[in-house]
Amino acid sequence: MEKSNWGQIQGTLANCLLAAGIIIMFITASKVKTTLDVAMIFASTITLFYFWWGYIFLAQNGMESRKITDYLYDFVVILLLTNLFYIVGLEIKTNGIIWLSNYLMLFMATILKYVFLLKSELYKDKKIFLRKKIKTDLIASIWITLFIILAVLLKLELTAVWGIFFMELVHIIYAGSFTKFYESV
Repeated sequence: MEKSNWGQIQGTLANCLLAAGIIIMFITASKVKTTLDVAMIFASTITLFYFWWGYIFLAQNGMESRKITDYLYDFVVILLLTNLFYIVGLEIKTNGIIWLSNYLMLFMATILKYVFLLKSELYKDKKIFLRKKIKTDLIASIWITLFIILAVLLKLELTAVWGIFFMELVHIIYAGSFTKFYESV
């Protein structure tokens, strides 16, 4: 297959993921019982949108998944992403902690995705972009980890989940509207 076909495949898969995620979101929304559930639905939804946007971006810029191992890794990431919605429906006392842990694993998995892409990338401008993205996300992951640990210790899971929602929202608005970061590729 040609490179453009791989990008089309990834774009189609990303759109299917978004559609499935929206359906899962509505199903999960019917199980909402607490304010923590509401926060987790909102944060899961914005995270779903961010991942859709990221996969479309990668596909359009020639950094799409090309090997079966890439697609298997993407499948694990998708499982972690859909698990964010599934956790909302759990009727256990610790679902906020489980959700935060799953989010952290998902965030770390995206960093690994960029590391794998960097290893196989040949073009200098794309390598520069990927290095910046990895560095930025590693710094963010440290802060997210500390934030989650603090929230769990202080039993402020609701605050942490809303914090993640607003972090994702601000990042999307800032990166999409006010910087040229994603246009540098």
